[in-house]
Amino acid sequence: MSLESILQKKIQSAMDFIVNAVALSPTERWKLRVTKPQIEYIVDDTLEGHAQFEVWSNGQEEKYIFRFRSEAVTDPAAIGEEAGHAVRLIVDDNLRSILLKTPKESKEYETLVALEEYAARYAALAYLNHHKITEYNNLLSTIANGKITLYTTRPSDAMSHFYGYAQAEIDFKRLGVKGLKDVFFTKDMSVLRDAYKLEQPQIVNLAA
Repeated sequence: MSLESILQKKIQSAMDFIVNAVALSPTERWKLRVTKPQIEYIVDDTLEGHAQFEVWSNGQEEKYIFRFRSEAVTDPAAIGEEAGHAVRLIVDDNLRSILLKTPKESKEYETLVALEEYAARYAALAYLNHHKITEYNNLLSTIANGKITLYTTRPSDAMSHFYGYAQAEIDFKRLGVKGLKDVFFTKDMSVLRDAYKLEQPQIVNLAA
């Protein structure tokens, strides 16, 4: 079986888990089913990051693409997180439209992405818990002398991921898997309140 076929199988399994965990309506489930032909699965070891889900649009049609490095195909956190992005963005037309139209260098976009990372990271933590994995962190970072350092090839995305991941970790410890249903489709920026109180990390650009 090819890596792409393995990736597809794992992503579909994770999406099924999330669909059931957040109790999608029949209409929302139908929306996911009809978009399956528009989903592509690509294994690419030149990818800058570990794994990503992207929405491509030319204004008339859309395509949904999972891009994973080969080592990420067997990483349950990456599978759960990108499946979370997919379910949230495919089902929520309004959120998908806003993300596509908001300027990527704006503060508004940074906050929108942080909220997106929060929901997807929470889905990943629930998926890991489903597989009885209770401790995991694939955010490339170090903590020393009370300081957090993020190592990234995409500094513009680093803070969004940091805030979203941090808040998801905080809320998952408090609410557990049962909290996923309540937070998954949230657009309430105030849910990030605890993460924004954390000391900002230093960012080291590995691409520089």
